[in-house]
Amino acid sequence: MFSGGKIRIEMDPMAFGFTVGSLIMSSILFYQRRFIKCTIIEITTIILISICLIVWVILGSYVTFIFSVSSETIIGVYLIIQTFKYPKVKYNLTGYIFFVIVSFISIILTKAWTIAEVGFAVSEMILSSVILIPLIRKWRNEKENNILKK
Repeated sequence: MFSGGKIRIEMDPMAFGFTVGSLIMSSILFYQRRFIKCTIIEITTIILISICLIVWVILGSYVTFIFSVSSETIIGVYLIIQTFKYPKVKYNLTGYIFFVIVSFISIILTKAWTIAEVGFAVSEMILSSVILIPLIRKWRNEKENNILKK
């Protein structure tokens, strides 16, 4: 993600979008006084992010791509399972739509069509799209239930 700005454009849309999106989501959760519990999944995520940053500094963007997609797959499978079991539409629907759009923009603005440059954006777009399925389903059900109640 960090090396993409050198090849695509001055500001990598994925880095910018995910940073802004995550900041907005974190601000909303902080405002609602909803703090995370540091469970095994949060600790695993922090460790995987740290490994990706170290690999990027030492080995470069191509090897980091492999680690980042592997990390995303590990965490993504957990997110997909949790979202299908317990879909929470409020904020998540908008957030994941935003992440799909940002990933798509990052893909179309690339100047180098290589796995190292677009691979993470493609995998993030696929992950976010899959997570959107139960969220959209629940949103539609809630919308229909609200119409029936009126």
